[in-house]
Amino acid sequence: MNARRNALTLACVALLSTPLLAPATARAGEGADWIIAPYLWAPTITVDLDTPRDSGGGGQEQDFFPEIFDKLDGAFLGYVEAQGDHWGGFANVLFLGLASDEDFAIADTESDIDTMIIDAAVVYSFDSERFAGFELYGGLRYIDVDLQVEIDPTNAVLQTRTVEVEDSYNDFLFGGRYRGSWSDKWGYAVELDGSTGDSEGTWSTSARVLYRTGNGAWVFGWRYLDGEIEPGRNALDITLNGPVIGYAFTF
Repeated sequence: MNARRNALTLACVALLSTPLLAPATARAGEGADWIIAPYLWAPTITVDLDTPRDSGGGGQEQDFFPEIFDKLDGAFLGYVEAQGDHWGGFANVLFLGLASDEDFAIADTESDIDTMIIDAAVVYSFDSERFAGFELYGGLRYIDVDLQVEIDPTNAVLQTRTVEVEDSYNDFLFGGRYRGSWSDKWGYAVELDGSTGDSEGTWSTSARVLYRTGNGAWVFGWRYLDGEIEPGRNALDITLNGPVIGYAFTF
């Protein structure tokens, strides 16, 4: 597989919700506390596709199409978390739709991809205060990919062909995060997670600074997400990397 990768900067704004902060009032022993956090995410998006074709000698060679997508058709990301004194849980849904028409030296492409990622995990906190300190979590990362790429070679002798992928993958998700405070108003959070199983693996990391208010907190930070799958004889790598800003509601 060709290991080259080129980055594509895509101007887009999407709703993002992630576990970001400690609530202003975490009530020990009084039932669960909740976080719902809409965010703006403006990432650089890289989508790379490796797809094989038969060479004239009957062997295999790799056609590599970097930066295959340049248009965001739609995005939806939603997150909810509940936590008790030590145990909690969260669910996170990410939908990303991309489409593009690209011209390469060897072929022109028309591409469309819809990707859904659903995380569901149980959280254990080592701190006596809710949404604070060091936490570990584990659960399931479900990935669903619907991809269609039409490849029209510039060489008129070669035929147009279509790459179609419609597969789902179940991974074990594991991760950790730390949420701390510099003062009553200012805090921070760092997080790292990964998954393995049916996919070739995914991983994500983020760092955030928060400013607490009466009903939650303003959050500013950066998130990186990378995932690789191998549907059939193809290989697909999706990377999102960019700043986040938003408001997290707690109750």
